[in-house]
Amino acid sequence: MMRRLSISALFVLCSLMAAEAVEKAPQLQGVTYTEDAVEKVRIQVWALGEQVAEHPEWEHTAVVDGIVAPGKAFSVDFGEARLPVLVELSAEGHVAISLNVVIPEQLDLPPAWLRKGEPSRLRIERTDGGEDRVVVWGGAWTDTWGWDSRRWRAAVSHVEVHSSNTLEVQLPPGSTSVWFTGVSEGGAFGNSSGERRSVGGVTRLKIDSAPIAVRVWDERKRPVAGVRLRVVGSPHQAAAVTDDDGRAAVHAAVTGEWTIIALNSEFQGSLAGRGRPREEVDIDLEPREDIELRWPEEMGAVVIQPRSWSHPQGDPPRAYQGGRAALPKSSASSSLEYWGPEAAPGLLQLTDSKGPLPLKIEAAMRIEGRVVSETDVAVSGLPVWMRISRSAMSMYQSYGPGGRATPLERPWLPWAVTDSAGRFSIAGLPPTECEAEVRAPGLPVARSQRIEGEPGAVVETTVRLTAGARLALRVVDPGGGPLAGVTVEIYRSERASGG
Repeated sequence: MMRRLSISALFVLCSLMAAEAVEKAPQLQGVTYTEDAVEKVRIQVWALGEQVAEHPEWEHTAVVDGIVAPGKAFSVDFGEARLPVLVELSAEGHVAISLNVVIPEQLDLPPAWLRKGEPSRLRIERTDGGEDRVVVWGGAWTDTWGWDSRRWRAAVSHVEVHSSNTLEVQLPPGSTSVWFTGVSEGGAFGNSSGERRSVGGVTRLKIDSAPIAVRVWDERKRPVAGVRLRVVGSPHQAAAVTDDDGRAAVHAAVTGEWTIIALNSEFQGSLAGRGRPREEVDIDLEPREDIELRWPEEMGAVVIQPRSWSHPQGDPPRAYQGGRAALPKSSASSSLEYWGPEAAPGLLQLTDSKGPLPLKIEAAMRIEGRVVSETDVAVSGLPVWMRISRSAMSMYQSYGPGGRATPLERPWLPWAVTDSAGRFSIAGLPPTECEAEVRAPGLPVARSQRIEGEPGAVVETTVRLTAGARLALRVVDPGGGPLAGVTVEIYRSERASGG
């Protein structure tokens, strides 16, 4: 069964557009901390986007693969690669983290904090019959999170395996949904998305794609050369391009439904089907339709990231200049995340509205803070969270049990780490109500005063660590007998503290 779609999924079409030229980035700079003491942290940098077509080896090989020392500043050069790139940091016993670096302003990486993880197993299964090596990577959703792509995110860093194998990976403790992707040297791939991880269980990743021969025709039934082809959900960075006869081959997950997208500067087309076709399939092109986006030109570059629940990895974000962008139109339910160097993050739900769609961009707020002890001594190397009002920004959402959530939500990963002077800086915040929160070993959670943000504001705050009280508790059953193995949690009382 096949069906033709006149309008394609935006998150695939955007990746087919010609990328705006970006200057080669000479160096990444940053510093990494870990929750438990480790001797080394691995850093990998992976090329993203159409630059992989120029260097096919980058599909399976990192442009940087090295070691950095925890707690010490590092600088790495990624050679011939240019932005965008994916940066991954990993350490033994800790959950890896990743960050898309899209614009030069991001080359100075935000301080990174690797949290302890729990081991889980991933089973690679080759149903495509191949025996070549496979590169596997993935990510995890925690109960409270946001789309904000300028922050570090929990990840499973790229690892190479040979044929079918079982890996041990580190994932966030507790209830977590995970996704994994694997790509073989021969082009076969597989996706595993949205599965609930069980401690001690095994997640299976099937490499189950197969090549599909495609031929592309214009409205007069003439073959079209130079058309870029992508498959919805494909992890391949580079698109296949049709030859002079309008032919190309793409890998698709033929064990289920698939959609192939065709695009050039004038035309677009798509074809959806199920299973592996026995012969070449045809895609008929029609005039291309674009969604036009507008924003105040004085806001400078804006990074746009298409989002879709069916494709959690997403396509690489891209930077646009000049207060406007034209993206291929989509009839699929999807959204765009957008932000800029000085712009707060936002979400745009796509509609079929005619005419340009305005991006509601506000100047971002920045927090400049300091963490001190009770005696005003600066405390370094501590993670800092921002608890942001979830009612103010739809991109910061809570997925806690039963939908219950406190007014201010704290993500799993911190937003900053204090330096040697106890200072931290967090930029790119939405202008809304928030708090800075610090968790020091052996001390109660410390928070700043609540901050009422304004667009473009730079707010100074101090978080003071104080010693807490020690409580002696005894847990008993209804008959007064002692109960062992009971988990006890203590919550801050907003009413009692006056906070």
